[in-house]
This record gives sequence, structure tokens and C-alpha cells, in this order.
Amino acid sequence: MQITRAILFAGILGCSLYAMPAEAFRCGNRIVSEGDDISHVYYICGEPSATQHWTEVRVRPVYRYTNYRAVHLPVEIQVEEWTYNLGSRRFMRRLRFENGRLVRIRELRYGY
Repeated sequence: MQITRAILFAGILGCSLYAMPAEAFRCGNRIVSEGDDISHVYYICGEPSATQHWTEVRVRPVYRYTNYRAVHLPVEIQVEEWTYNLGSRRFMRRLRFENGRLVRIRELRYGY
């Protein structure tokens, strides 16, 4: 009975350690993840090694309730990509922000 409890506890503990968001980035002893605000990420992680800024135009459906038809309208989205170079022993990270929200974290090659 004790062995079963110990195995169950170890399994639960292992799952909880693995439960960190799939797309998360550790800055020091804190974690940023998708959905975080751009100012929060800057506060936690500091100045990125490189930045890029541009505007994308996407078509979004807007539904009208009078006739239940979608009207497709162009919407401008402000995009920023920040790259963090973490040194030659760690992978670089590229963070993509859309309208000030973190939407994707990509792992790149080793830094320099």
C-alpha cells in the first residue's frame, strides 16, 4: 500500500513539473508565456538582442446579426519580433508580439 502511494505521488509530481506551458521562456528565475503583455516581457527579460517591427493587414470576418452574414474587413496588426541571444551554450529565442501581446515563442540555433 505504501509503495503504491509513493508511486502515485511520484507520478503526480512528475506531471506537475512537466505542466509548464509548451510555449514558455525562462528569463532568470521568472517565466514569460504566450498571452503576456509586451511591457511585462520587457520588465522580466530586459532589452532584446535584436528587434524587428512591421504592420500586417489581415482579413477578419465580422458577423452582422440582422442577416447572419459575415463581412470581411481588413484589419491592421502591429507585429514585433524580439530575439534574445542567451550565449553560446543556450538556444536563442525569438518572441513574436501582435498588437502588444506575446503570441509565439520560437527556439532558434545556439547563440554566440
